[in-house]
Amino acid sequence: MLKPNFAKPVLFGGLIIGLLFGVPILNYANCLCCAPVMLGGFLSVFFYKKDLLPGMPPLQSSDGIKLGALSGAIGGVIATVIGQFFQLFTGEETKAEFDRMIEQMQGQPGANVLEMMRNFIDSPIAIIVSLVVSVILCTIFGLLGGLIGYSVLKPKQEMMNVPPPNPPTQMP
Repeated sequence: MLKPNFAKPVLFGGLIIGLLFGVPILNYANCLCCAPVMLGGFLSVFFYKKDLLPGMPPLQSSDGIKLGALSGAIGGVIATVIGQFFQLFTGEETKAEFDRMIEQMQGQPGANVLEMMRNFIDSPIAIIVSLVVSVILCTIFGLLGGLIGYSVLKPKQEMMNVPPPNPPTQMP
């Protein structure tokens, strides 16, 4: 019998990751060792396991790796899109804050760096860098969440009742 499709669990996990990684204020939870991203990877394994029917091959560690990594990659893309959406509304405030800091630091060595950062915010390269970094980080931590999900949700192995070995006999 075939295994369930990965699409639904991966999309659910990716959506959770994207929301928790991309929405301002919610993204501060990532300071806890990227726990929300690992949660998304974990939940993708959970949703996948719910789709497993009796007679299907059991959940394997490779399933957890694939589910978590795919959820993370999708979550990274969703987080970038959400981040850019919020940037449309807060971008002018961010630029104004950089302008205030540049004015305060006028003549100091760090002013040039702040001005370069202010100009970089609007560039398409910033969006590409954000996308690449988000996808890489979310894939790695989603994969870890998928492995944790596998280790928690894996099928329990039955212990066999094997008698202990006979003690060695002594030779006279």
